[in-house]
Amino acid sequence: MTYEVLVTAAEADEWKRRVKAALIKAAIAISVDSPSEGINTRRDTLARQVMLASDVWTNRFALPTALGFEADSDLLIANVTDAEIDTRISSIFNDFIT
Repeated sequence: MTYEVLVTAAEADEWKRRVKAALIKAAIAISVDSPSEGINTRRDTLARQVMLASDVWTNRFALPTALGFEADSDLLIANVTDAEIDTRISSIFNDFIT
């Protein structure tokens, strides 16, 4: 698969809707945990930002989420399970903490 194919697939509306659902699901789970200090406080802050501006964060997460899959555009849309997207979002969430 070429980068061009991957970028095109990651920009597809159907892919972004799936990423958005997984991202908000992760944000809710993170925000329910009581932040204590350090990384947990920053995770909570990011989770709340995601919930307040989900479209902005969906656009930021779409390509990095897709990069976790060796797939062509059809596979990203049709064959990647919701659970796989959830796992990928969880694995990269902290990468977006400032």
